Amino acid sequence: MRIAIVADDLTGANDCGGQLVRYGMNVSVQINPVFSEETDYDAVVFNTVSRSLPADQASAIVKEISTYVNTQSFDIIYKKIDSTMRGNIGTELNAMYEVIRPDFVMIAPGYPKNGRQIIERIHHLNGQKLHHTEVSRDPKTPVLKSDVVDLIAEQTGHRVGHLSKADLDQGEAYISQKLHAFKEQGLTYIVSDSVIEQDLEMLVKAITALPYKIVWVGSAGMMNHLPKAYQVQEKHMAKPIQLTAQPVLLVIGSVSKMGRAQLQHLMDSGRAHRVEVRSEKVLTEGHERQQEMERVHREASIGLSNGKNVVIVASDNMKETRETGAQLGMTPIQISDAISTSLGILTKKLVEELEIKKLFLTGGDTAYQVLEHLDIQEIELVEELEPGVLLGQSIANQMYVVTKAGNFGSDKTLENVIVKLQGGV
Repeated sequence: MRIAIVADDLTGANDCGGQLVRYGMNVSVQINPVFSEETDYDAVVFNTVSRSLPADQASAIVKEISTYVNTQSFDIIYKKIDSTMRGNIGTELNAMYEVIRPDFVMIAPGYPKNGRQIIERIHHLNGQKLHHTEVSRDPKTPVLKSDVVDLIAEQTGHRVGHLSKADLDQGEAYISQKLHAFKEQGLTYIVSDSVIEQDLEMLVKAITALPYKIVWVGSAGMMNHLPKAYQVQEKHMAKPIQLTAQPVLLVIGSVSKMGRAQLQHLMDSGRAHRVEVRSEKVLTEGHERQQEMERVHREASIGLSNGKNVVIVASDNMKETRETGAQLGMTPIQISDAISTSLGILTKKLVEELEIKKLFLTGGDTAYQVLEHLDIQEIELVEELEPGVLLGQSIANQMYVVTKAGNFGSDKTLENVIVKLQGGV
């Protein structure tokens, strides 16, 4: 069983690939994909970094990767999308469809056990309709619609079929009939409900039994069930890891409410020293930015040198940062990129000076910029510590890296990561 995953951001790439680790699969995440000969890995995750790119650039990248994937011996082709529907989803689905030409593009973005439910086409995030949540105010790719069928139809320009919860409840034979009817109607893009985890399990079990070529599209939720549908059993493959009490450097770029609550819980525990980057001060080159970068570097360096775990965190004064950026003529994407780049530069300097070997990164852009500056091109996934929280290793740099999407985890996630990286349970 060999699986190819095409993901539009790094934390999502790790999250999706992490679902396969417990099936005993060796999983490689390509930070900047290099198209080479057949790999020895059971699963390869191609990180396109395309979520907030202009649509034409996103399309070109996904087409290039899809062309490569289509020539290799992969049994499953999976398009990882954001579980809250951010990004160039329609553009990227069309790019994959044009290259791979599947019978169906099966779209199931739900992840019920992590609070992402599709109920009668409507996306609910932790019980709220998606467009009523903070996702609608995302500074880079806001989502203003909760009807997933309408959203996909609008973005792709294709008619879209719908598999409801009632359809799934009727079982495999009925789902087969529905797929046959969709085929007769010329419908290729199909959105599925998922109210509970068993809905995703039923969906993949029913469709893998049919003689159709599928491009699977979803969050990490559906990938959680796909291997089992192909008769791959879970098995624990313990990988040796060398973890010591050396301090952990945590770099937090996400401003999600959940991520900030987790950070506050960590601060309350006393396990780490916090150093805040004033986001509005690092937007452009100049004396003010240089002073801010030097201050953060100095404070973080002192903490790490004294054996303390250190958190470098972008300030969440979004209104002030947006206003400053607007005065400088910057778009929301340029503002976000400037902050992520600054975090990457700071991390690189600290890692090289202090030989840091353990990183925790949250926020897809932040994780990418840090690894880009460290010239880490590939991560081998080791273990899923919690849902959406992945431990990986850069073999080339002998460095452990934990990534987390902003809206995942529990109150104690950051504490648990530190304990794990320092050799605890």
